[in-house]
Amino acid sequence: MSGCTKRVITICKELGLEYEFVQVEMMKGAHKASEYIENFQSFGAVPVLEDADGTKVYESRAVGRYLTANIEYSSFDPSAVGLTRELILHPMLKKPTNEVLASHNEVTLKTKLEGYERVLAKQKYLGGDHITLADLFHLPYDTFVNRINLELIGSKPNLKRWWDDISSGQS
Repeated sequence: MSGCTKRVITICKELGLEYEFVQVEMMKGAHKASEYIENFQSFGAVPVLEDADGTKVYESRAVGRYLTANIEYSSFDPSAVGLTRELILHPMLKKPTNEVLASHNEVTLKTKLEGYERVLAKQKYLGGDHITLADLFHLPYDTFVNRINLELIGSKPNLKRWWDDISSGQS
């Protein structure tokens, strides 16, 4: 198994993702066969991720970013972006705040963060005991977290510990 394939498997395991591993017989040249090049990877390399929706991603680091981004986008970003827009950006731009949308995003985000609290009660970081992109992708929201006093984090001890940890870095 190639080091790049191991990288992707490690990411999947650390993030708790279900995956199907398909062995490509590289010693027999299967990765250079025209069918493989045509259907999976134009350069005849491994690994290749084929997502449930048919999306294909190759190059192990790109696969890792793809997996992490899709997990985090579905869990945190939409409601955090919505709240940021309604409670910070609109007032700065002298636009009216949509209170209904802000309230909906706040409720959604609180629900997501309750899930984070449960995960973080069992492990130090979202992906396990070591910091990963899954954690780091939250850092752009530090201004939002610090400017809006919604008690989104402070009332949850594991979430607060995690946030204090990841937001105390050099960036």
